[in-house]
Amino acid sequence: IVILLRGLPGSGKSRLAKLLKDIEVQHCPSAASVRIVSIDDCYMQEKTKKVKNPATKKYETQTTMVYEWEDDMEDVYRQSMAKAMGKYLKSNVYNFILVDDWCPTVADMETYRQYAVESKAEVFVVHCGGAEDPKRAAADFELCIEQNTHDIPRK
Repeated sequence: IVILLRGLPGSGKSRLAKLLKDIEVQHCPSAASVRIVSIDDCYMQEKTKKVKNPATKKYETQTTMVYEWEDDMEDVYRQSMAKAMGKYLKSNVYNFILVDDWCPTVADMETYRQYAVESKAEVFVVHCGGAEDPKRAAADFELCIEQNTHDIPRK
C-alpha cells in the first residue's frame, strides 16, 4: 500500500504520516513494515556553530540539523524520493509506504503513482487541509501559514 499525503506546508502531512505509522506498528507484528518517505528530509542540512559552554566558559562546536528551503531543488528531491520509494517497493521489505510531500500539482504526484503501479501497489491520495468553500479555504491557508515550521516562502 502506498499513501500519498499532500497539502500545503503546515497542513499536517508529517504529523499524519507519523500517526499512521504509529497505528500500523501497534497493529502489525513487524515494525519494519512501514516506511515514511518525506520531502522534508531532503531539506535538512547539518550546520555547525560555536556555543559557549556555561560550565567551562569555553566555546565548543555544536552540530544541529536545520531545515533549509531550496526552491530550485524541489523537483530534484521529488525525483530522488520517487526513485527511493520505487526501490522500497521492489525490495518487498516495506508493505506500507507513506509519502509526505506537498505535491502542488497532479503531475508532482504522478511520478510516485507510476512507481507504485509498476510494483502493483495499491495507491491512495490523501489531501491534508484546504476546503472547497473559498471562504474556508482562505482560512485554512492562513492556518497552514501559521503552522508551517519550515519557513517556506508564501507563494
